[in-house]
Amino acid sequence: MSNTITVNLENLKPDERKRLLALVEKANKPKSRLWKPEEGENIYYLAPRGSILSKKYVNTVDEWLCLIGNCFKTKKEAEFARERLEVLQQMKEIAAEEEFGDNKYYICYGHLGLNIYSNSRKFYCNDIYFPTRELAQKAISKIGADKIKKYYSQVPDTK
Repeated sequence: MSNTITVNLENLKPDERKRLLALVEKANKPKSRLWKPEEGENIYYLAPRGSILSKKYVNTVDEWLCLIGNCFKTKKEAEFARERLEVLQQMKEIAAEEEFGDNKYYICYGHLGLNIYSNSRKFYCNDIYFPTRELAQKAISKIGADKIKKYYSQVPDTK
């Protein structure tokens, strides 16, 4: 099957020609792996108090929602983002309970499961550090290993 189409533009009215050329331009753009809503498409976003709202996307008004990562295709995606923010905040609050010493500890999910590692030299991007191993363990106990695995490590559900 060929993806080539021949069109006689002379048979189209100016507004039809304009719409067709816009569609051809859209069809020829490389497909992005990052979702961005189209004008008029339904979107979900988090409101200041954590509720999930829905509206039709208006590019000139709502583009900032996409720019800050607060624009979701489904309600389920918005719920995940809200839960993730809650887990991250809980982890930060536990981490702030004590001052840092020589070492710092972080929670990581890998082939051995959820573990606490020590690091004295480097800070890695997007890691939440704890001043003690005990505080990292407290975060796991208080928040729950499954929630940390799902929302912090973003390991897909296997259930």
